[in-house]
Amino acid sequence: MVDAVAEIQAARAHTLSAGTARIACSTDRSWSWPSAPADPGRSAARRAGRRAAKTVGKALGKGAYRLATRNHGSEHDPFHQEFSEGVIDLIGRRSMIRDGNAGKVQIGAEQWFGRSGRARKTMHAEPARVASPLWLVDLLGGIVRADDQGVDDVGGEQWRHFAVTVNLAVASAAVDGGMPSPRRDRLEDLLALPVEVWLDATDLRRIRYTESMPFSTAVDAVTLSDFGVDVEDLDWSRIPSYRSPGEAQ
Repeated sequence: MVDAVAEIQAARAHTLSAGTARIACSTDRSWSWPSAPADPGRSAARRAGRRAAKTVGKALGKGAYRLATRNHGSEHDPFHQEFSEGVIDLIGRRSMIRDGNAGKVQIGAEQWFGRSGRARKTMHAEPARVASPLWLVDLLGGIVRADDQGVDDVGGEQWRHFAVTVNLAVASAAVDGGMPSPRRDRLEDLLALPVEVWLDATDLRRIRYTESMPFSTAVDAVTLSDFGVDVEDLDWSRIPSYRSPGEAQ
């Protein structure tokens, strides 16, 4: 039986040898807040406000009533999704993604985020963050354990699914300049980060990482395809405003 860690590392090496790929990125964010202690005075004021809104609504019509009471007493939206797509250059240590009218360019340990088409030289660079596409691929350089989760059907393709444990110190040591670190209370937690990985017969196809904080959770994933796509003709000096290579074909 092939060792699962060795199998993932072989797929990662094959992906790195391809040099480039198209990427689809997603982030699922959810929030939760501790329940506030009951406040009789506030509850009474809230009920009075609702009665007043209802009275106004009867006088001005149903539309005004809906407007007056919309989101009254509600919490923030507890769930949010983000999607973006672009390319990654694993040899050149850079990535470019777009999301509607905005986009992001990462080169090495720096990133630029802004409206589509804006020149990077007019913007301030920020440190590249945890869970960027490059960070996720780099993270797999520190796998210390992998458990086979079976085969998943993804768009008609059969992908092997693994739950892996990563030592961030090992992964970071293999990256020039190191890797940014997620927030953890204990050093030991950084030496055993949980990650999910999907492989096809030869390559990495998806990496998913979950970051949990006191009142929120973010699930970041990058999906790779079209390995070896040409990225040299892209304008890396600007935030992307194009359809990624091959998308319009």
